[in-house]
Amino acid sequence: MTSLRPKNTQKTLVARKGGRWEIEERALIPALREGEVMIRVMAIALNPSDVKQLDLTPIEGAVCGCDLSGIVTDMSKTNISKSLRIGDHVSSFVFGCNPNRPDNGAFSEYVVVRSEFCIRLPKSIDFAEGSSFGVGLVTCGLALRSLKLINDSGEATKNNFGEMVLVYGGSTATGTLAIQLLHQLGYNPVATSSPHNFSLLREYGATAVFDYNNTACGVEIRNYTKNHLNRVLDCIGNNQSTTISYEAIGTLGGRYTSVAPFPGRLVLRRKQVHPDWILGYTVFGDDVRFDDTYKKTADPKDGIFTSIWILKMEKLLASGCIKSHPIQLREDGLRGIVRDADLLRHQKVSGHKLVYVMQDY
Repeated sequence: MTSLRPKNTQKTLVARKGGRWEIEERALIPALREGEVMIRVMAIALNPSDVKQLDLTPIEGAVCGCDLSGIVTDMSKTNISKSLRIGDHVSSFVFGCNPNRPDNGAFSEYVVVRSEFCIRLPKSIDFAEGSSFGVGLVTCGLALRSLKLINDSGEATKNNFGEMVLVYGGSTATGTLAIQLLHQLGYNPVATSSPHNFSLLREYGATAVFDYNNTACGVEIRNYTKNHLNRVLDCIGNNQSTTISYEAIGTLGGRYTSVAPFPGRLVLRRKQVHPDWILGYTVFGDDVRFDDTYKKTADPKDGIFTSIWILKMEKLLASGCIKSHPIQLREDGLRGIVRDADLLRHQKVSGHKLVYVMQDY
């Protein structure tokens, strides 16, 4: 099928100094590179990482945003690693505000993405819901691999069916996906959240939920798991979450993986616990540096793993085994994202993900 790409310029949302976004009315559409497809963006999901990146290291004039869904409109002529077609409905993700590719980000009308990082959407999932999957599913995959719960092929590595795994911050978009994926892999997820989200997490499959505002939270989890907990996925990544997670892990130790860097002083006290943190941007093959602590060296294995993991996620979505985090549709497209940045910056979003429809469909 011939390309559906209609024009050379587009409207985007770019970073400006002072931690703000600005509408760029006539930005150039990024050029396709080998192995990439172009997507007409139909919906965008806003992530805390979008705002964090803007606050830490705004790349002046760079197009921002990571999570999106849309329609494949064009593709490169070489190295397309997936059987995509013009017109396919997909969910995907990009490295927005990337200093190595500042003209490409999800907050735009058109974006180019690696073909193997596209998730074909079944008819049961619309663009709004579909935009919420990319970053969360990839983050979960990298984290579960870091915890040694899955191998490089995305298969469960432990044969202890029903073993408990703690998802700290279970009511985040990554948390509800992690809970479901742990169920699919045969593990038994327990979680933390604020009490008003307890019922949500039980609906998504958490067998027990604990209030992380309770000073005894770590001890309660340790008692509930009978001192056997040895795996924690921390979806919050702050001093409190690290401290409680370490308190919850049993005497024999285990593995702790966070979505953000952690102070060494918080993890050195228990040598029998192996700490790690992951950053989804590493799958694109570029080194990432937001500041002196928020930095990661690219690992080619991350991209290879993610291409395999995406295929598995596509099958789970098609079969209805995974559902999205609750979404809240917001108005005004790109202008709405500018308006809502402070909601994430000041942690005013809980139990749902903000989604912006770009075009009528």
